Amino acid sequence: MTDQRIVYTRPDGGVSVVVPGDKPIEELLISDVPPDAINPRVVTTDKIPSDRTFREAWTDEHPTETVDVDLTRAKALWLDRWRAARSPLLAALDVESTRALEDGDKAKQAEIKAKKQALRDVTKTDLSAADTPEKLKSIWPEVLGPTQ
Repeated sequence: MTDQRIVYTRPDGGVSVVVPGDKPIEELLISDVPPDAINPRVVTTDKIPSDRTFREAWTDEHPTETVDVDLTRAKALWLDRWRAARSPLLAALDVESTRALEDGDKAKQAEIKAKKQALRDVTKTDLSAADTPEKLKSIWPEVLGPTQ
């Protein structure tokens, strides 16, 4: 298998990567790259991020030779991942809250209320210090449990 790939920017701003199979890469440039592709080019695999965590934030709209991660988009994706991790935790607390309400347990209700608020506040975390994808990935709120 070749270490070459075709990369191009789609009209929606996303980056597509074509992995050659049996066809020569020159043929793929003609057959597999759509006519509305922006800046289609052949690159080696070392010019494409190996970590796909922020795949939807990849960008190829700059003068460098590599596909990079748009940190603004990556931060939005990371917060979406936090929201996804938070959702079942909030649902479980809703069940606990109902039980505590039925039991008239005011202390438990207050405890659950605080936990729910901490989960809601998680997306207010300041991510400005994360100036690389690696630093961004290292930020995972403890209240969400293990990194997902």
